[in-house]
Amino acid sequence: SVEGSENGGTPTGVVGARVLLVDDEPMVLEVLGRTLTRAGLKVITAGAGKAALEALAQTAFDVVVSDIAMPELDGLALLRAVRERDPDVPVLLMTGRPDMKTAVEAVELGALQYLIKPFDKTELLEAVSRAVSLSQLGRVKREAIGYLEGTSELA
Repeated sequence: SVEGSENGGTPTGVVGARVLLVDDEPMVLEVLGRTLTRAGLKVITAGAGKAALEALAQTAFDVVVSDIAMPELDGLALLRAVRERDPDVPVLLMTGRPDMKTAVEAVELGALQYLIKPFDKTELLEAVSRAVSLSQLGRVKREAIGYLEGTSELA
């Protein structure tokens, strides 16, 4: 639960985390982007999957939140591309048209969560907070492994 924390219910550990928000609907980007920004997150928005790939090439993100149904490069194709670049970054997929086949494919490709629109602010913030926490744990784990591997080579 996120109650009792600073920034309107967002755990303090996620403040400043970088979120890539992807949706082809400008109003959705604006509303969700504002919600995440008010929670203390650094939000970069992309109005299409290809724009998201460009952002991913330039910036390391703690979490990616993407719509599934988008022209050209949909959310599942984006998830595949994210996994090729970074197998650990948590990806949350959103959809207004839930479909069992798509949900199963999303999970098989490694999506952390499948959010069904409309969802409320609390559900989004909790999902993103959980994703950022996992991202931070993954980073610490990779650094520790790198340190240990570096130490073992010296021994």
